[in-house]
Amino acid sequence: MHPKELLRKVWQVISFIFVLYGFYLFFLFVWDTVNRVNEKLALPVAFLMTLLLVGVSSLLWIRKHLRGSSPSVS
Repeated sequence: MHPKELLRKVWQVISFIFVLYGFYLFFLFVWDTVNRVNEKLALPVAFLMTLLLVGVSSLLWIRKHLRGSSPSVS
């Protein structure tokens, strides 16, 4: 494997981990915020809002890659 390809794969893995961590932080933020208002609804609301964000992000990512507009590495 060429060093550029290896670095690209490593960067993709690191970026994916950062994205997952961002979703986790969003979940904690919504959970904490809603928990101050209504404890019983905090977990379902936080889960649904995070799931909605993950779904929208996934749809945008899929749409981008189906068009073939992703940048190429030369």
